[in-house]
Amino acid sequence: MIWIFIGITLLLMVVALGILLTTVYFHVNYEHQSDDDQLTIRVWLWKGRIEKKWEVPLIAINEEGALIFKNRELSKQGMDESYEEETISDLIQQLKMANIIVQEVPKLQKNIRRMLKTIQVTSFKWISEVGTPDAPLSAKIVGSLWAVKGSSIGLMSWLSTLTCHPHLHISPIYDRWHTQSTLACMGNVKVGKTVWVAIPLVRHLRAVVKALQQIREMQKRRTNNE
Repeated sequence: MIWIFIGITLLLMVVALGILLTTVYFHVNYEHQSDDDQLTIRVWLWKGRIEKKWEVPLIAINEEGALIFKNRELSKQGMDESYEEETISDLIQQLKMANIIVQEVPKLQKNIRRMLKTIQVTSFKWISEVGTPDAPLSAKIVGSLWAVKGSSIGLMSWLSTLTCHPHLHISPIYDRWHTQSTLACMGNVKVGKTVWVAIPLVRHLRAVVKALQQIREMQKRRTNNE
């Protein structure tokens, strides 16, 4: 019996070690063509033995010019006005909760950035074509797009680990209205490293939630006593 227990324990340890040493790969592809947008996300591990793919059509415009949100359900609901009375104790509770959030935001930001740094971007390509009938306007738009792309690369390199030289290109068109863009990004995440970095983040979040719950419980007790 003891050998069966030892065997199961060793098997579980090997499986856990294998999961922690696993590297998850991802590929994100976004394509914009005139009035149609398509987002494709592919995730795989163990050389493609396990793979998942999502295709998300975003926005399209029909022949009548109406905006269509694909894969979404939109509903119109009337706005009902309601009024709630707040006491001084409610205001104090809200201020305490806001104070806790403000104090913990820098720590959360640090832990979240550490976790995002475990994401390695190994390939990044962003190619665009844009044009208007007005040549000076097209030039201004192209300049603005270069600024947006440069800022996006800077933000991505600050949040994640960029191990490649991004390929950026914008082709201006000066004689007609035209918009086309393709963004492709590949990278990987090491499960063990991400889990190790995420442990302090989870502990921190639990501490914040616990503190907020204690404030709410104290407020409820005061209300019941009154």
